[in-house]
Amino acid sequence: MRAWLLLVLLLMSGCAAPGEVEKKEWHGFDLDAVEPAWKNDTLPPGKGVEMNFALREGELLEWQWFDEERKPLPFSIHTHAYFDPKPLYKIDAARDSNNLTIARPGSYSMVWENHGELPVTLWVRTRAPSDAYFFPLN
Repeated sequence: MRAWLLLVLLLMSGCAAPGEVEKKEWHGFDLDAVEPAWKNDTLPPGKGVEMNFALREGELLEWQWFDEERKPLPFSIHTHAYFDPKPLYKIDAARDSNNLTIARPGSYSMVWENHGELPVTLWVRTRAPSDAYFFPLN
């Protein structure tokens, strides 16, 4: 009887069958994706984070991101090339998935800011010809 009850409880818990890999998802984003891998960072209240890329003309920058707390964050992409601080892409959202074809070679940044009163856990995955890393904004 105990073995039967244990089996029923395991089946009801949503565990994957032996040999199967249970996928983790968050609103359609596959968190088990390997290529490109997800990166995460915690944004304290009043702070932000930036990811930088060195890109050539015609290259494609793709991204997916979300915050676990589902609070809209200001997100923008801008270039440091030619001293042009105007955002190339800007949105306030709790998640986004999009791409941008690079018009001019140079350094590009993705920026997220937390204007809320609580920390936010940000998950990001990008596909670009160059590596990118998180840099905290002061």
